[in-house]
Amino acid sequence: MPQLQESIAAGYKIIHDANLQGFSEIIGCQLSSSNSVLQKNLALATLIKPSVLLTRQRAIKALRETPRDGWAAHFTRIAEIEREIIPFFEEGGDDKDSLENDAIAQLSFQDEIFKPLNHIPWMVMIIAIFKIWLVPAMSLMTPILAWVLPYILLRFVYAFPIDQQDYIRVLQNMWMGNMGIPEMGVEAPDMLSPRSIAQFILFGFSFAQSMIQPIQNAMHLNKTDSIVVGVGKKLVEIREIVRSLKADTVGLDIKLTDALEEIDAYDYRRVLLLVKEQPERLHMTLRDLAQLEIIWRISLNESLQPVIFKPTILSLNNMVDISLKEGVSSSLNLTDKSEQHAIITGPNGGGKSSFLRAALQSVLLGHTFGVAPATTAVMPRFRWIASGLQLRDTPGVYSMFETEVKFAADCIRSARTVGPGLVLFDELFHSTNPPDGARSASLFLRQLWAPESNAFSIVSTHVFPLVENKPKNVQAICCAASKNTDGSISYSYRAEPGICRVSSVHMVWEKYGLTRGRKPKAKLSTTRRNKQNAD
Repeated sequence: MPQLQESIAAGYKIIHDANLQGFSEIIGCQLSSSNSVLQKNLALATLIKPSVLLTRQRAIKALRETPRDGWAAHFTRIAEIEREIIPFFEEGGDDKDSLENDAIAQLSFQDEIFKPLNHIPWMVMIIAIFKIWLVPAMSLMTPILAWVLPYILLRFVYAFPIDQQDYIRVLQNMWMGNMGIPEMGVEAPDMLSPRSIAQFILFGFSFAQSMIQPIQNAMHLNKTDSIVVGVGKKLVEIREIVRSLKADTVGLDIKLTDALEEIDAYDYRRVLLLVKEQPERLHMTLRDLAQLEIIWRISLNESLQPVIFKPTILSLNNMVDISLKEGVSSSLNLTDKSEQHAIITGPNGGGKSSFLRAALQSVLLGHTFGVAPATTAVMPRFRWIASGLQLRDTPGVYSMFETEVKFAADCIRSARTVGPGLVLFDELFHSTNPPDGARSASLFLRQLWAPESNAFSIVSTHVFPLVENKPKNVQAICCAASKNTDGSISYSYRAEPGICRVSSVHMVWEKYGLTRGRKPKAKLSTTRRNKQNAD
């Protein structure tokens, strides 16, 4: 388990390096669960079983061949329902949640012994009718019971000779505390005295409160009950959408859980209580729906093409960094044992990092869903991926240089012992002084590029002797650029064979006004910044 957790943590770091945190938005996912499901899938890319990967790839192909026109409306509606009901089933600590839970508790059985009664058909509805309608009605009957019933008992049951006027007078005196008995020499106090008025106000307030409070509670319960019914209806609606989607996925070998299949289609209160007691039913359903939406959205994206898996070739033609709005396509073709490594050069801002990201995105998506952002993609099934695109120091633990050395050592160890893997390293050992950085890079590359290495690799550098002295099994590629007569630089942003020795350092100096006597130039346009994606 610890090893799996480490693999997942490393997977999330690779997702960040590949800039795929927003991939769900790129392909247009709407469900709130889709992003978390997608990120987990990508984090487990190299651990996904071949059978699962093949199933996803076949499903994407089938969905492209036979579009599901009604699915857009289905997922839009599920996204709306999800936003409305998910907070209802999340554990919250605020006062509002406590009040809602207390209100629901009044409409259902909460004791563990009696909880099973909640699942008797229509039982909760009966409780709601009793507490929302019958209890307030009984409170409104209080005047009748308090005024009329005693008179009926005295006059007709006990045959006491009292007429209505005398009875009303007795009630008035009782309400005002004026219980005078002239026969015993106790005279009734004045009805307009301060004592009588205060007694009447106190009695009237208590009497009114005894009637109003049940009505107010019933109004609150009625509001809660309407929410309960509304949420129950939405849960039933999700179940009906799942049924429709299951009918449309016959033959695709895509699993949609039946976790909501048992819910009652009409007893909405009972539906909510069942899911509230067993929220995993809803979570499982939304997780499977998110997985289906991801597969469907990928099938709609024409820039993602199917991957062919071959153990000896890494070929990505016209691949694009899909995290950029206007990415420039490049190709990569590596072959096991003959040319299974590449070293790339080019000026700062020329597109090297974007090229490496595009390769990483292609491999990640290829191993997770069997597609890649390329016109054609062929790759091995890598057992591990090592990304050195965004290495950082760990304050108090590792310096930046130590992080780079540790990363390099882990790559060599995995290339010798684990099996087929991919290494991406941007700006080899740039965190230390140039001579030591060059020596470290040479030591690392000599072992990484050794014939017995099981890794494919792509590294970038500004140290040209590393490229000039490369062995035959390493390709030299570059993001080509050229200097114009006016001193400016034209960037192709595209990888091609060769070494690019053009430097953009002076242009960067001028851009930020570092050169003496020059003012900072205007910043590059957004489009150009997106294309450059500066290294």
